[in-house]
Order: sequence, then C-alpha cells, then structure tokens
Amino acid sequence: MILEHWKTTLEIVQHAVESVAVLLGGAWALWRFVLQRDLYSRIEFSLDATLLGRFGDEVMVELAAIVTNRGAVRHRLPAATFTFSLHVLPEGAVLQLATEKKLNGMVLFPPALIEKRTWIPVSWEYGLVAAGASQRFTHVTKLPSTTACILLFSRFRYSDRSSEFHTCQKVFSISDALRAHCQDSFSKPALLREEKK
Repeated sequence: MILEHWKTTLEIVQHAVESVAVLLGGAWALWRFVLQRDLYSRIEFSLDATLLGRFGDEVMVELAAIVTNRGAVRHRLPAATFTFSLHVLPEGAVLQLATEKKLNGMVLFPPALIEKRTWIPVSWEYGLVAAGASQRFTHVTKLPSTTACILLFSRFRYSDRSSEFHTCQKVFSISDALRAHCQDSFSKPALLREEKK
C-alpha cells in the first residue's frame, strides 16, 4: 500500500513537471516567435546620395537605398514594389508649404523628375538581404546643375503582401555639395549633406 501511494505521488509529480515544462515551452515560443518576431526580418531603411561630378550643365549623382536586416532570417525585397521617386528643387525657387493635412506643412517640391523607378530590375523578381547584413542598392542619374535640393522618396512592400509599405524619404542639398566638390579634386566624390531643418 505504501509503495502504491509513492508510485501514485510520483506519477502526479511527473505529470505536474511535464505540464509546467509544456507551459514554459509555450510561453518561450510565444515570446520568441510572436512577441519578438524572430521568424521575421527586422529592417532598417535609409537613403543616401553621392555627388559624382559636374558635366557641363548637368550633375551626375548616385542615389542609394541602404537596407539593413537586424533580424535572424533572410529578407526578400520584391523588385516591383521596391521603388523610388526623385523630386528636384531648382535654385531660386519660391518655397511653398503644403496645405494638405497629410503633408503636415512640408515644403512642396515640384512633380517628380523620376517617378516610381525600381531599385533593381523587375526581371530579377526580388533582392535579398541576409540576416544581420546590410545591402546597398544604387541608381546613377543626372540632374540640372541649377539644382538646389533633391527630395528622394523610396518604399517597398514586405513579401507577405498583407503588410503596408515601408517608406523612407530624405532631402539633400546639391548646391552646397557642388560648391564643396568644386573646391575638392574631382577624383573624390562629395557626400551630399541632409538639409538642416
């Protein structure tokens, strides 16, 4: 009888320990894969521009999207939705503020010089950013030498297709970079500075 009592008690303890282990494992999985989103990439998205040189009445500029994946899984960028638009503000332009509520009183730029151009060829279908890596996507274009500032706007949609777009925009001063570039040698590209607000 005592042996049966101990056997029953040990079975109860064993079931309790198994139940606690299952609960702890479920809590860990919930924490890691749902709340911490370890099954998904964690993307930092920024933009850059580099002045490459002046050629007569035009300026060559390299535009760049820098995508950094801080997550533990590889990130796929669908080519068709990984786009950018470039707006050019000429020197001497009269600055106007947006009155639309969605633009929040920002300075209005003229219509896009480049509209919804893809960073990578659509025929590639997607670009990849490995876990823990940073990838730079570039596009070289020309601007009028009378350009004062550019507004670079870019976005992409996550490959699950149910997410909203991830967007980024930045304003660069071209005229300041041109002045600095003319003082430096042409072999050294001038990094464009973000416009101070």
